[in-house]
Amino acid sequence: MRRVVVIDTSTLVGAVLHANSVPHRAWLCAQQRCTILACPATLSEIESVLHRDRLNRYLDATTRDDFLALYRATIELIEVTQAELVEPPCRDPRDNIFLALA
Repeated sequence: MRRVVVIDTSTLVGAVLHANSVPHRAWLCAQQRCTILACPATLSEIESVLHRDRLNRYLDATTRDDFLALYRATIELIEVTQAELVEPPCRDPRDNIFLALA
């Protein structure tokens, strides 16, 4: 049975920004050995973050788009309902969606 994992946005950004970093190695390991779960909200968040203009100096648009295409092809997209009801809630309420997904 494959493990199921949820990868937060900051880890994914670290993975695409820094080859051979811990986030990048975690991303590669998860791709090979796990089922990676995402939901429309978390997918939208990574797409939005990677399309921010301030990343232009670190990554070209093609690299970001290629990563997003690979991410979309790798994940299992599921619906999450009532993420705001996660108990206990995260210190950052925007991260509740990741707990609900997990």
